[in-house]
Amino acid sequence: KYPHKGLFIIVPDMRGHGLSSQGSFGIDFCARDIYELLQHLKIDKANLVGVSMGGCIVQQFACDYKEKTDKLVIVDSFSGTDSLKARFNARLAAFLLKKLPKSSVLKMYYFEEQMLYTDIKHYRKIREKINNFNILGRLHEIKAPTLVLVGDLFGDRAINMAEQTADGIEESQFKVLPGGGDPSNLTLTEIFDKGVLEFIKS
Repeated sequence: KYPHKGLFIIVPDMRGHGLSSQGSFGIDFCARDIYELLQHLKIDKANLVGVSMGGCIVQQFACDYKEKTDKLVIVDSFSGTDSLKARFNARLAAFLLKKLPKSSVLKMYYFEEQMLYTDIKHYRKIREKINNFNILGRLHEIKAPTLVLVGDLFGDRAINMAEQTADGIEESQFKVLPGGGDPSNLTLTEIFDKGVLEFIKS
């Protein structure tokens, strides 16, 4: 439904996810993978939409590859934890994830098809990397128009972290999606699509 609007969507499996190989994982590596993909496809600039971990990746991309970034949409994500309590909670979550049986981890994963090809031990390593992600000090480098969205069902802490992301980016819009959560692009598909399309086309 998007080509007639002049938009063509590329949805790559990030390293360690789906059918992509594992290799060494890092948010910066994922951003580099997207850059190399755009180079391969001879695409000068792209609008980037990232949900959850994808939101971290597109922030990293916009900082590292400004010349390739047109507009940015960050959904149900964060830019880092800048308090001792938040960092402790993130590390505790990573520790508890290691203790969960495989069946519990599977239930926590959004996309069952991807999970069929994702090694659980590798997924836990990915989770640890995400918990240690912090790009707060570089948000001022992002010059691309940015839309930051977060579902209200995630709670006040997630909303505050998303707002912190928007506050750090000069040309940003921040919106809370009533009824959105886990993740907002799937729980509020029509509202999400409409809002993102309007932003990209504006």
